[in-house]
Amino acid sequence: MIQNLQALGFADEQIYTTIENKMKCGVGKCGRCNMGKDYVCVKGPVYSWAELRSLPQEY
Repeated sequence: MIQNLQALGFADEQIYTTIENKMKCGVGKCGRCNMGKDYVCVKGPVYSWAELRSLPQEY
């Protein structure tokens, strides 16, 4: 899907998605949604494709 949007001319900063399936507690306490130095439940769960590309690829 990302490739389709890029083919249509959308920039990485214009493509948004969510990764809420990484969340458990939703308030940054359990650490399950840790992505590098960020917690998805605190900073996200909505990210631009440009932001997601900068996160660690352990997802």
